[in-house]
Amino acid sequence: MRKLIALLLCAQFGYVFAANSILALVNDNIITMASVEQQLSTVGSFDEKMAVIDQQIDNLLIQEQITELGIVPAQQSIDTAVAQIAQNNNMTNEQLRAHPQFPIFLQQIIDQLAVSTLQQSVIQGMTINLTDEEIKTNCQNNASKNSVRQIRVAQIIVAEVDGADDQETAVRELLNKLAKHVEKGASFYDFAKLHSQDPSYAQGGLSDWINIEGENLAFFDTLKEGEVSEIYNSDSGWAIAIKADERYIDSNLEACKQQIINQKATQYYLNWVKELRNSAYIEIYSDKL
Repeated sequence: MRKLIALLLCAQFGYVFAANSILALVNDNIITMASVEQQLSTVGSFDEKMAVIDQQIDNLLIQEQITELGIVPAQQSIDTAVAQIAQNNNMTNEQLRAHPQFPIFLQQIIDQLAVSTLQQSVIQGMTINLTDEEIKTNCQNNASKNSVRQIRVAQIIVAEVDGADDQETAVRELLNKLAKHVEKGASFYDFAKLHSQDPSYAQGGLSDWINIEGENLAFFDTLKEGEVSEIYNSDSGWAIAIKADERYIDSNLEACKQQIINQKATQYYLNWVKELRNSAYIEIYSDKL
C-alpha cells in the first residue's frame, strides 16, 4: 500500500518529484530530497547521509506521537521561552517579536517544547535506582568535604474561596481554621490534598529539597517541629507552611548522581524511540542518496 502511494505521487507530480525524490516512507508520511537537502549538503559519506535520514525518520515518528497524544505547549511556557531567548540576545520581547523571522523562531520554540513535553511524559513513569557501585565508579572524584543544609516544606496555598465577596478575608479565615486543626493533631498533608490550590497538593503540599538561601527559606527554617507558619503571600495565593524535613548533603556528589540519573533517563527515551521505529513501517530508498 505504501509503495502504491509513492508510485501514485510520482505519477501525479512526475516532473516535480524528479527533482524532489522520495527518499523514505515512514508510515503514511514521506521524506523528500528537498526536506533534507540542506542537511545532506553538509555531509559527504554515505553513512553520514544515512544518519541524516535516520534522524528525520525519528523526528517524524516523534511528531506522530505528539499529534496522537494531543500535546500542545502551554502559552506560559511559550512566553517564558520567548523572553529567555530575547534576554540571551540582549533584546526586548518587543524587538524579538518584531523580527522578520520571528514566526519561524516561534514555531521552532513550540516544536521544541512539544518534544520536551513528550520526553517528560515518557520518562515520568520510570524508576531509577543507583547502586553503590555505580556511585563509587562514577562519582568517587566528586565528593567534597563541604556539605549543604537543605529543607523540605509543605504548603497549603489558597487563592480564592468560592462565593466569597472579600477573598482575602475568606482565605485567611480558612487558613487560620486549618492551622488550628493541625496544631491540635490533624494532618497538614491531608489538608493540603483537600484544600491547597497549588499543583503540589497531590504530594500533600510537599516541596522538593531546597537549599537554605534567602529570607523566605530562613522564615521556613525557623519553624519548630509541628509548628504552622503565619499566613504569608506566595506567588499563587495566600499560604501557610510547615517544615517537613531537613538534611545535609554533599552538593558535588548529588550533582554527580543527578548526572547519572539524567543519562539513564536519556537512554530510556532513546530506547523508546527505537521501539517506535521497530513498530513503524519504514522503507528507505538509499540508492537515491
